Amino acid sequence: MSDLVSSSVQVGAAIEDSPKRTQKSGPVYAQRRDCAAIKAQLMNHVDEESYMKVLTAFLQGQISKQTFDNRMKSILKSTTAKIIHNELMRSIIYNAHFSMVPPPNVEVPVPKIPEHVKVTRPGSDNSKFGLPNSPFIIQKVADLRYLLSTSQIGARVRSQLRERNMNCEDINTFEMIQHELRKHIVILLYESCKLAQTVKERSDQISTENSIHENSEENIAESLNNGTNSEENVKRKQIGVSEVLHILETENRYSSTISHAVLVKYSSTL
Repeated sequence: MSDLVSSSVQVGAAIEDSPKRTQKSGPVYAQRRDCAAIKAQLMNHVDEESYMKVLTAFLQGQISKQTFDNRMKSILKSTTAKIIHNELMRSIIYNAHFSMVPPPNVEVPVPKIPEHVKVTRPGSDNSKFGLPNSPFIIQKVADLRYLLSTSQIGARVRSQLRERNMNCEDINTFEMIQHELRKHIVILLYESCKLAQTVKERSDQISTENSIHENSEENIAESLNNGTNSEENVKRKQIGVSEVLHILETENRYSSTISHAVLVKYSSTL
């Protein structure tokens, strides 16, 4: 059993005033340990220059854990220093792993809300109850990153029609809209697959012609016998962004529904 006991300075007998295990984990993420105060307390018991030099070297991966422990044993000479050192290490790990609170004097940038999300529209008519209409925030499918369900499409269509004093409760209408959206995506993927396969076949043809031109007949025969050009070794090209953008730009059915600004935006990511 003695072989299992670590001699590391970070592992020691549990002290009596150690905090109990957290029963509710929610508040853990809203807290932050004051490492600066713990460090200032520790510096009263150790040589600051030696301690920080070893700690910095370990955190930067310049020395191993065993070397770190051996050097810390000579620096942490008192029991109090070891206890405070352990507390500092736990605080650093806690802040790095759990805390969602930023360090002092550090401002976390708040992401800007897209302009189309800032526009609010009436979501439900509460005027008959003497209450203001609840806001309905319109988000694009590109922001949601999934195709809307029939009920979600219905809620959006009703909101748009309500602004124009129109009404529509026909569920078949919403199902038809979703069906057309799905068909729109399927056709786009189908045309992109055709284009990708055409590019792949053309690339294979050019590669074969170059091979015939560069290699002798004996090498070609040997290559065929070894199965180099066999069907199982030919890998189909996956659909890339370039194929999809090409279809969007050339197909009339898409160029009339997708703006040029959207194409420029996604073309810049290539």
